[in-house]
Amino acid sequence: MTAPPQCARPGCGTAPARGRPLCAADWKRLPKRLRAAALEALASAGATPGEVLAYIERAHAEEEAAAGREADLWRRQGALF
Repeated sequence: MTAPPQCARPGCGTAPARGRPLCAADWKRLPKRLRAAALEALASAGATPGEVLAYIERAHAEEEAAAGREADLWRRQGALF
């Protein structure tokens, strides 16, 4: 007998909805765009919930880095005026 599935977020023991890598609370915290990409990755590549979580974390880190670069650009641009 296999153990029931658990949310892929480390430290969360809640059961996810069928076909989802995360529990409902963690799933709703994701931006809609990331949810759609995660479901597509699951469907197309047959990825495990852990792989989808890693994909989500990478995408989130890339978004934060882009936001940081944009904020830095605005700071430097403001210094010119």
